[in-house]
Amino acid sequence: MRRPFLNLHALFTRPPFGVFVTTLGIVAALTLGWLVPDLVWGRWKSSSWDESRPKQSARLQASHGVLLAIAQAVALAHQCSRAGPAVIRRAWAPSQADIRNLEADLVPVLHTIDDTLTKLPSDPPISLTAYLRQYGGLELETGERIIYVNAFHPAVLSEFRRDGVDTTRWLREPIIVCDGWRAFWGIEYDPVGRRFRGFAFNGQA
Repeated sequence: MRRPFLNLHALFTRPPFGVFVTTLGIVAALTLGWLVPDLVWGRWKSSSWDESRPKQSARLQASHGVLLAIAQAVALAHQCSRAGPAVIRRAWAPSQADIRNLEADLVPVLHTIDDTLTKLPSDPPISLTAYLRQYGGLELETGERIIYVNAFHPAVLSEFRRDGVDTTRWLREPIIVCDGWRAFWGIEYDPVGRRFRGFAFNGQA
């Protein structure tokens, strides 16, 4: 479902967000580019990429993640305002074990990205582990198989409800929205090497 999401953009940029949104965008990009270059620039990195960090015990809520059908998975690669996976050959069906591994490996990565995002006192905390997640198995032109994670903030469903949009569609169809910045993000997962790359937020209008 590709559509502009003006209300959500206002939600994430109105005061106190509006005063800082440009500065935060620059600071977040520079911070991510400096501290987590492997994710930003697309090189694979192991889930245990920062062994100095204490082990995180938190788990992702299973009900917040859904594996999309093969017929819907390819659409996840065609993002509106952020870079998606490279050229796709076809979709494939990850196993439940693949998804369990992905969710276990993703937690420490997201905690680390949370830690590197500069937060001002007026900026309420935002935990990437709380986002709703769509998974799609994609085979690249190189023959490499990945699982793409397409995630969005739960507040998006409130916007859908106000707009009269079916709030259960995310369980069946890709949620692809232009702009929205930190309300939307994506990342690629290598289920064989259990590594991640290519983390990105949506753009800003």
